[in-house]
Amino acid sequence: MKYFYINNKKYKLSSNIHSIIAYCENLGITIPHFCYHKKLSIAGNCRMCLIEVKNSPKPIVACSMSVTNKMEIYTDSPLVKKARENVIEFLLLNHPLDCPVCDQGGECDLQDQAFYFGSTQKRFYNYKRIVTNKNLGVLIKTVMTRCIHCTRCVRFSNEIAGTSELGVFGRGMTSEIGTYLNKNFSSELSGNVIDICPVGALTSKPYPFVKRSWELKVVKSFDFTDSFGINILIYLKDNLIVKVLSNSNIDSQDFQNYWLSDKTRFSFNGMFSPERITETFLVFKKSIIKKTWKNLIKELVLNIYFYDQLKKHLFKKFHITLLINTEISFEIMLILIGLKKQYNFIQIRKLDTYKIKTNLESSFTTNSINDIKFNDFCCLLNVNLRYENSYFNIKLRQRYLKGNFKVLTLGSNFNNTYPFKTLGFNINLLKNIAEGNNTICQEIITARKPLVVLGSSLFNRNDTYGITNTLDLLKKIKPILALNTLNVSLTESTISYITKLKEYSSIDYNMSSVLYLININLKTSKLNNLIKVKLLHYYNKNIVFKKIMIQQNNSFFLNNYFKVMKEYDSYIFYNLPNKVFFEESAIMLTNEGILKKKIKIVKNNNTIEKSNWSLIRNFFNILSKINFLNDINKYKKVVCLYKKFRSNLHILKIFYFPKKTKFIFDSYLKVNDPLMISQQKYSKKKTPILKTKGYFWIEDFFIGGKDSYSKLSTIMIKCSKKLRITSTNFML
Repeated sequence: MKYFYINNKKYKLSSNIHSIIAYCENLGITIPHFCYHKKLSIAGNCRMCLIEVKNSPKPIVACSMSVTNKMEIYTDSPLVKKARENVIEFLLLNHPLDCPVCDQGGECDLQDQAFYFGSTQKRFYNYKRIVTNKNLGVLIKTVMTRCIHCTRCVRFSNEIAGTSELGVFGRGMTSEIGTYLNKNFSSELSGNVIDICPVGALTSKPYPFVKRSWELKVVKSFDFTDSFGINILIYLKDNLIVKVLSNSNIDSQDFQNYWLSDKTRFSFNGMFSPERITETFLVFKKSIIKKTWKNLIKELVLNIYFYDQLKKHLFKKFHITLLINTEISFEIMLILIGLKKQYNFIQIRKLDTYKIKTNLESSFTTNSINDIKFNDFCCLLNVNLRYENSYFNIKLRQRYLKGNFKVLTLGSNFNNTYPFKTLGFNINLLKNIAEGNNTICQEIITARKPLVVLGSSLFNRNDTYGITNTLDLLKKIKPILALNTLNVSLTESTISYITKLKEYSSIDYNMSSVLYLININLKTSKLNNLIKVKLLHYYNKNIVFKKIMIQQNNSFFLNNYFKVMKEYDSYIFYNLPNKVFFEESAIMLTNEGILKKKIKIVKNNNTIEKSNWSLIRNFFNILSKINFLNDINKYKKVVCLYKKFRSNLHILKIFYFPKKTKFIFDSYLKVNDPLMISQQKYSKKKTPILKTKGYFWIEDFFIGGKDSYSKLSTIMIKCSKKLRITSTNFML
């Protein structure tokens, strides 16, 4: 048995760990360091991790030295302490004494080590070196005089971000860190250098001088900007979010969770934008009338009642359209389905929906992302991972750096952080691959475990069934082929898991008597296109009636109400302010098929705003008080209490619904639950693949996502403006 000694204690030598500092950290022995980081390569230039080895004439660098059999290591000998004191003394020669005004104060590694190994006396009285600050962008504030040249940021730029924009230039006393060209650090992961910097050289530019580590409260949550819901830590001060960090364990093998995108770190301020509406009111006859919740609900009940009576006298059907977007939780989606089951005149529509059936989880989730270390071939079908999901992109980059891994793309070209081969822009090439008429077919056949990542934006095309049928054919040819669907938002999997919704169209616009908008941004391209077609008199004016508009959202523009009412042919507009993502509890289903529950993090000081759950329940109560005359079918209504509602949801593991509440619900889970579906042979819809180019659904990384908060974030807007100076986006 191989063994070694640390401070005269015997330990077993393992083959999985190599460096001395890694062994000591696993054993709970602290070795001070600055340049060493578990997720970066070894640099060995700070010399703070010096240790003593028996029979060695001088101290050894622990991060770059491997453990050998029968080695005797000493981490707290007088020689080691003296060596560390000298290293600290040299690091402090040119370091400014500005700890009271440094944002890193209280969590600075240099401050901690100077307190432990530093001296109270100074032996050098030369002038300190001053370094000019660098402009690295909107997010990173630089005070380069504090830099100790640990090169963590340089290694991160080269190894993780893949941009190689940071480097060390100069020698000796003239060494500096910065960009070789005077430009910004243009990476979607640039904010991570703030966390890995051991001193106050790189700090947060949007939030300077606002926090100390002992003033912050830490709460766990998950990311809302992408479809994987990465675990994060929210730092609060005075009930305000000031910082977002990763909640991933740095010792875990899945260390890609440790790196967060800039949108995850800084887009939260869009939730608390000054443009946020926090008042209940209605708009009628070019006037805004503020009302309390009680009066507003009463007014809404009367309007819906009289509208139903009017429709009956005109022999017209009464329809309520619930229009939802991608920001909706599991509970809200279930209660909306129950509402639809109760009343036949209620319809649920979605702005963008898939044009295929999503009965099986494999059609809307990633099935083999955790086994990517075993894949040797990857094909990206119309997906820009650098834009759409930085977490998945880091995984592919780290797998590529290990070698024996080929990446191919089919669709629009883009600038990625690792080399790849582009097959073409036309999606019709997929048909040639399935027929064996492409040079890439041999690589797919000979691959041990190929991986295909499919962008869900392809499901919005008219030839969706042709694409899926071709992929199924490839699956039959190569059964080990792993198909993965990358969704565009966090809640896309939630909606696909529960039901399949129809897309909002001009027919729904004409039929709607009441248009209920749930977390809908009226500036989306889908709604704007419908309005533009209406302005061209495409719709028949005889069938378009004035509507009741109900806006359940937390962001809007005050000067647009009358314009919106005119465009949507609405005679009255109700504003129901709801809470944002971090102000309420909810359950989400991630792209990996994992149910995640978030809790209320920020306490809402304004008691006017209500959660989405509370607003939907109030809408339930409104409908239960009205005897609708347009319920033509007259079928038996399914009314169940909370206990029955809860018993139907035991499979979904949702157990925190409020008690003593009546719901309308039909046990649809017995039919649509993916756990109870058996794959049966059925005839699939056959459609040819169109000879058109595949386009990406996202055009701007910072403000082009499906979440509504990034568009209102002043930080994201500044980042987008800065990026557009040099390029439109990350694409070529």
